[in-house]
Amino acid sequence: MQAMNEQVVTGATTVEEALAALEEIAENAQQVNEHMQDIDASMDRQATSANAVAETIGDVATAAEKVSAESDTVSGAAQEQTATLADAVKRAETLSETATHLQTELETFTIDGNTASVFQADSTETTTSSALDD
Repeated sequence: MQAMNEQVVTGATTVEEALAALEEIAENAQQVNEHMQDIDASMDRQATSANAVAETIGDVATAAEKVSAESDTVSGAAQEQTATLADAVKRAETLSETATHLQTELETFTIDGNTASVFQADSTETTTSSALDD
């Protein structure tokens, strides 16, 4: 009987040791599970961040396209202004040439009392009555 009693005690000790080992395994499994949940949460945050980065990149690309289009518009306007300015310069030069010519022609007139004399290129003088007396 004693032997049987010892076997029961040994069996109970073995069961207790096995139970303690199973409890330790359960605790370790719980810790692994918690770590897996932390990893899952971190991966979710990274996915959210990656989506935000992708959206920002899309916004930057859209803004870059707008800037490019506006740059083309500004470039076209600048070219148009350059052409308009070149035309204005050309007209100003023509006006200046005309003014110089008119100034030269004006210098050939002399006003003498109520008459004006015009000296023409062939050195003849033409006298006209002036309307200054009216």
